[in-house]
Amino acid sequence: MLKSRSGGLTPPPNNPALKGDRASGTTEKSPEERRTEQFNIGLSPVELAQIKGKADETSQTVTAFIRASALEQKITVPEIDRARFYDPQ
Repeated sequence: MLKSRSGGLTPPPNNPALKGDRASGTTEKSPEERRTEQFNIGLSPVELAQIKGKADETSQTVTAFIRASALEQKITVPEIDRARFYDPQ
């Protein structure tokens, strides 16, 4: 979304290269594939931070991480060069 001069959000300009009618470029899903349901849970700040950290480690959004975890899907943690982020000094 783009900010308008008045401060409100405006949709992005139409891009004919995008497929479908949606601005995100995603294609239409079948009724069985549409994610129309929501489920809210209560978490402590510590629990939320832990979940966000694990999602970040797996390069997933929190939503994708929770969905994969709850549905027992395989979660792959990408290899990273830990030496690049670790300073022994």
